[in-house]
Amino acid sequence: MTLTLRYQDGKEIEGPFIVLKQNATEEEFLAFSNEDVDCELLDGVLVIHSPANDEHEDMFSYLMTIFRTFLDATRQGKVRGSRYVMRLSDRWSPEPDLLVVTPERFKAIGPSHLDGPADLVIEILSDATRDIDLTKKLPKYLAEGVREVWIIDPKDSSVHLHFPDTTIHYPEPTSDEIIRSRVLPDLQIKLEWIWHREQHPTSTVLRELLGF
Repeated sequence: MTLTLRYQDGKEIEGPFIVLKQNATEEEFLAFSNEDVDCELLDGVLVIHSPANDEHEDMFSYLMTIFRTFLDATRQGKVRGSRYVMRLSDRWSPEPDLLVVTPERFKAIGPSHLDGPADLVIEILSDATRDIDLTKKLPKYLAEGVREVWIIDPKDSSVHLHFPDTTIHYPEPTSDEIIRSRVLPDLQIKLEWIWHREQHPTSTVLRELLGF
């Protein structure tokens, strides 16, 4: 089903969403949401997204494995997945595909949500979430203090790193170029790993990254 989301700033976004409530309160969001529901509170709109496709889930699990193992080994941060809320305000509780918190902000990690912005956020675009991710969530992340946002676009096999002061584009999916993270400079992920996962399984990638 294609529905239109209307926000107070006048923005309208069409997509395959189930809209539970416009002008929802944070209390309504908390009463409804749980770890089994892909639900977000975005500028006061309570939304359930359509189910993720196989490409999205395969890439998510691939990146989660790399980030989790790397961060556990190096103690440079903690990673959380797409059912963990990043609370930015009483009108904004998005659930990024992946978020990373560095040790300086571990105290912000609560049992049900992260209190404030993560240091690094990753969104994997899909037909259902593209407009919301790019026009609503990305600007909000940067405005609220997320230091680095990765936008991974399977539609054209590109990666875009957004910082408060600049954006770096990685458009070549077969390149062995390294994604240059500012938050995690030691985590040197090659572009070809993301787009050619079968040729670069996580076991091989982690041996290269960590030496085991």
